[in-house]
Amino acid sequence: ESPLYSFSVYVSTKHAMNGFFYSLQQELIAKESRVSLTIGAFGPIKTKAMALLQQLENESMVPDRLAGDLNEVAHGIAQAYVTRPTRMTYPKITVNFLRMNWALRSTRNYHENLIGKLKAPGANGTGYQDAADKIKRRAGIRKQLKYQQGYVPGDEN
Repeated sequence: ESPLYSFSVYVSTKHAMNGFFYSLQQELIAKESRVSLTIGAFGPIKTKAMALLQQLENESMVPDRLAGDLNEVAHGIAQAYVTRPTRMTYPKITVNFLRMNWALRSTRNYHENLIGKLKAPGANGTGYQDAADKIKRRAGIRKQLKYQQGYVPGDEN
C-alpha cells in the first residue's frame, strides 16, 4: 500500500485491486448484502521459496523479525473466514510501519532515502540499472524454483 522503488507494475496493480475491492465492499455494505468481503493486507511472509531465494542470492530480502510466519497467516485467514472482518492485516507491525513511514515523510525525502538504501555500492546515478538487473536475476531464480517444484511451461491453468 505504499510506493516501492523498482516495483511500479506490482504497486500500481496492487492499488488498482485495492480500489476495486474497497469500492465493492462499500457497495455490498450499502446494499445490506449477506455477502461479505474481507480485504487482506499482507506484508512479507516467511516461506520455503523465500528462504531459498535469499540463500541463492546470498542476501536477506526482508529481515526475519519483520517477516510473518506462514502458519500464523494461514490461521488468520481461516479465522477471518469465520469472523468476517472488513480487513485483515498481517504481520500488523510491519505493514502498519510501512504505511506510517510512507505517510509521515515528505515524498521526495522518502524516495531519495529508499533509493539510497537499495542502490548498490558504487552504482552510477540512481542505481536504476543495477536494480533492474537484480530483478531480472531474481526472476531467473524464481523460474528455476518453479521448475524444481514441478512447474511445467504452458501448463499455467
